[in-house]
Amino acid sequence: MGARPTLGKRVNEPTEAPLPSSVRSGSAKTLNARKGVRQGQTTTGGQQRKLKTLEAKAFDTLGLSHQATSDEIKSRYKERLKMHHPDANQGDRNSEDALRASIEAYRILKLNGFC
Repeated sequence: MGARPTLGKRVNEPTEAPLPSSVRSGSAKTLNARKGVRQGQTTTGGQQRKLKTLEAKAFDTLGLSHQATSDEIKSRYKERLKMHHPDANQGDRNSEDALRASIEAYRILKLNGFC
């Protein structure tokens, strides 16, 4: 491009060996999936993982048992969306609140690997 030569910066090599990285690579969801830690699956020792408070509330909001499968969660979510959609309820505020609660519950379950 130009006729002027460019000069590079001199990079000094580190004198010490780098420390091992303490940063976890990958998301928690993929790491937990690798370990097999998911609702319905057993952890080491033959026990099921205890549900967190938000996960338990999300199952209750959708009206599902804590043993629900991914397909059951998805179908109940779709059912509740159709039931509480503003177009189906002429903009009823109570229905809108139930719709928001259902969306939030599904989001929590999806982020934690239940569906």
